[in-house]
Amino acid sequence: MTDIVVANNLTPDAFAASAQKFAEAAPRREAGGAPFLKMMKTDGSWVYGGDSVEVEEDSIWMVDPNTLCMGFIAWHAGKVEGEQMAFLGQETINAADLPPVAAKNGWEDQVGFGLICETGEDAGTKVIWKTNNHGGLQAWNKIFDAMKERSGTGQSYVPRIKMSHDSYTHTDYGKIYKPIFEIVGWQGDEVEQISKRKRK
Repeated sequence: MTDIVVANNLTPDAFAASAQKFAEAAPRREAGGAPFLKMMKTDGSWVYGGDSVEVEEDSIWMVDPNTLCMGFIAWHAGKVEGEQMAFLGQETINAADLPPVAAKNGWEDQVGFGLICETGEDAGTKVIWKTNNHGGLQAWNKIFDAMKERSGTGQSYVPRIKMSHDSYTHTDYGKIYKPIFEIVGWQGDEVEQISKRKRK
């Protein structure tokens, strides 16, 4: 396994406090810089970058807590009309303060986070994943809630995950795929377990 360490200066207590504030409102700041990760609507496969490089099956990726982001996006005629995103710890934002947009659905909730691959052919690759659909919001909330709960008890809160998908049949749109992030471990757990054994 490639030893990748997230540069994060927040203690579990500090992260828990920031996460609580972050859960209550979406602050403002755009996320970016890394290739985008997305799940294909046609078959649920995961790809990243402009060349749509397919994510290796069963590869393990680590969620970078510094890149947790939430905010709003406006889609108009198939293009992004506006985007207001934020990283964990920024000032909160009031959706009512956002400028008017022509988008049919107006400003929609959007969330995301960055990931770093730990195993396989993609080891060392950094990506950013953002979503505003229902299945994606559910998947993000599951990860965020798990991180928040762990940090609140003083445990390591950087999850290692595997990506997959589930699906359901929509009466109007047919088969719909939704993302699944399976938490397979937590960065630092091995060190904590060794430390506990030494103290006994």
